[in-house]
Amino acid sequence: MRLEALSSHHQLETLKETVSRLRKEMACLRQDNERLQRLVASRSANSSRSSLSAEPTTERPAPADSPGAGSDHKVLTASVRLDDEDFVVGNVTEHLSRLDPEHSLGIDSDSVSGYRLGELWRRLDEPAPPPELLPWGYTVGDVHQAELRLRGHPAGSVDAFVFETLIPKPIVHRYVSMLVEHRRVILCGQSGTGKTYLAHRLAEYLVRRSGRQPSPQAVVTLTVEPGGGRELHQYLAHLSERCRQPDAALPHCLILDNLHHVQALADVFNGFLSTAHTDPRCPYIIGTLSQPAGASTQLQLHHNFRWVLCANHVEPVRGFLGRFLRRRLLAAELAAGAHQPQLRAVFEWVPRVWHQLNKFLETHSSADVTMGPRLLLNCPTDLTASQVWFQGVWNYSIVPYLVETVRDGLLIYGRRASWHDPTQFVLDTYPWPRAAAHAGADSLTRVRPEDVGYGTAAAAAAAAAASAEPADVERRPLADTDPLLSMLRSLQEAAGYSAHSGRPSSAATTPERPPEPPAGRRAAGQATL
Repeated sequence: MRLEALSSHHQLETLKETVSRLRKEMACLRQDNERLQRLVASRSANSSRSSLSAEPTTERPAPADSPGAGSDHKVLTASVRLDDEDFVVGNVTEHLSRLDPEHSLGIDSDSVSGYRLGELWRRLDEPAPPPELLPWGYTVGDVHQAELRLRGHPAGSVDAFVFETLIPKPIVHRYVSMLVEHRRVILCGQSGTGKTYLAHRLAEYLVRRSGRQPSPQAVVTLTVEPGGGRELHQYLAHLSERCRQPDAALPHCLILDNLHHVQALADVFNGFLSTAHTDPRCPYIIGTLSQPAGASTQLQLHHNFRWVLCANHVEPVRGFLGRFLRRRLLAAELAAGAHQPQLRAVFEWVPRVWHQLNKFLETHSSADVTMGPRLLLNCPTDLTASQVWFQGVWNYSIVPYLVETVRDGLLIYGRRASWHDPTQFVLDTYPWPRAAAHAGADSLTRVRPEDVGYGTAAAAAAAAAASAEPADVERRPLADTDPLLSMLRSLQEAAGYSAHSGRPSSAATTPERPPEPPAGRRAAGQATL
């Protein structure tokens, strides 16, 4: 009931915000309409006067360096401003449709709250008097860029967070609400899934949400080294003491990176204020963990931690690689001023290869050892350089990891599927010209079955043993199949009995051997054991 009430309250607030925004937009449109009517009327009067005076008219020449020389227009570069970084977008609607064709991010052109054009700065979500000129009237001189601002920026804008991190808005809302309510979150998942990056972005968002600017004093990061549990425990104890002091300077967020290096994770947090999550002065805690720990239940029950799974098969990790590469492709096309269909084919092909490799690892091992997208994020925006880059990544990073992981999976899980070389998918869908001599398709290393243990004698014996019939097991001697009987015989030998001759190994230290029971009683005793 509480969740339903919170959801209903959130929906109500969203509807109120939408209605308020629509009212403001209607007021702005009404003002623009009135201004356009006055402008058209004034131009009509001027044209009538000029026609009556019969004076010749001249067209204003375009600048010599203008992209549209001979025409009266100027090409502007539109970019989204986030902190100290600009994201060139060109046309907003086209950029978002190509960046997010599935519309999973949850942002659109309505997320733009204002723009800066030369000396003009206007907010679209607040009522304000109309500017003296239309927007194109402010593009004179050295003005060649239009700066867009997203809704809510810079004081904790969710739309800006989504646009920067490429994480869908519903997931961002869930992360933020979890942190605001519980103040302690641990991000767990495979290596390379972006846990550390997400932790820093969430910490910076929480700092801006409080009205402050991110700084080393506001966001403190502790990277835990192997065997560093004692130092972490001491720091948390010291921080706990500072939280009790009313005038102590405290960080707003604390990031604990690589918590999997701590042996007893629950014991490290035992001295850290069991009720500190209710104190607004206590910093937010965001931890990262490569694999789930056995102490997760104790951390959640006794220390109010909440766990967020960053897995390769679910969002936001599943679609992040495709969205990130599409953003880089759009930036490269805008810089070149032309579409690049061959490079687009490469950037759409790389996420497909990543999904196929993870499916191969899940088939022959488990989902816990799949590869994160970090390895494939640095694909160059040059067609030839991207081919050389993929050859190096495939031969020296991907193939060694596949061989090692699949070999370990065979030892743990056995042979669960028929062999299929993952290189075949790469060769069948290769997006570059195959005639390249420096980095063609023939230069890719193939994954052979004998490299991972398929086809060897040991694998064949293991497969034969696994497929043996139950009748063969029943025909084996009882001593070979019953571990309890084997342990009993080992204890008898340790007590001084000889398993072969039936005589004591040392008469001085071993008592006489009792007479053996009859065969029937001995068999019954073995069966009872």
